[in-house]
Amino acid sequence: PDDERLRAFDTYLSYGGQYKVVDSVLTTRVSYALNPSWVGGDQVRNLEMTDDGHLILKLSRAWPDGRVMTGWVKWKHAND
Repeated sequence: PDDERLRAFDTYLSYGGQYKVVDSVLTTRVSYALNPSWVGGDQVRNLEMTDDGHLILKLSRAWPDGRVMTGWVKWKHAND
């Protein structure tokens, strides 16, 4: 259904490119992205390493209504 596809699109993102890590910040220079307006720009995420070997990337944004939303991704290397 259209409403489910729209909800999925609103909650999915994809991008990639060269990156650098400075202190606890990961910055990606975007080479390709689901959102074409990101290409050529930087995406910045807070970086955290957990004691059990996971990598967590976090981003918080304030919405126009004042709510602050935090999104995160938790990764672990497949061979660990």
